[in-house]
Amino acid sequence: MLLQVTPASRPLLASSNVPAIISRMGAQYDCRTRAAVMMFPCDIGRLPLWETESFMTSELVKDFFYTHTARLKGTSSDHLLSEVFANADRYSLVHLAPRLARIPLYMIGGTKDYYAPPALNCAPLKEAIEKESGSGGSLFYQEFPAGHYGAESRGEISRSILSFLTRYYS
Repeated sequence: MLLQVTPASRPLLASSNVPAIISRMGAQYDCRTRAAVMMFPCDIGRLPLWETESFMTSELVKDFFYTHTARLKGTSSDHLLSEVFANADRYSLVHLAPRLARIPLYMIGGTKDYYAPPALNCAPLKEAIEKESGSGGSLFYQEFPAGHYGAESRGEISRSILSFLTRYYS
């Protein structure tokens, strides 16, 4: 699930899930990004920490890698997982905090999200942004009663994103 609105000024970057990591990381280097929406972020850079913090989450994410990356050509699930472990520090969303603390950010977590539980994925980034900005800056955080894809609360989530976009994108 990746939504990226990119007119010439790159006013908004909205992304979620593992494939959007490149977009989120790219946003920190593009000064034209004025606001961001992160839906159910999965901080795969923290995967090695999950081995001790939440073994169930660690195994679910590894299983996701094995079942969803099988169709990739030129690599393997094992190779991708070893790359994540070798580069975990660079891949962690927490390192985006200095840039994200300077722009309005709407981060959405799901209380039923077993792949990316907010306590393991949203909370570390939220804390890093609050530390960086002193007060949380323009960070808006909300949890919905939804799983990783947000299906259970799709209407409510859509309305909340529209409200955020109306305020920071118009």
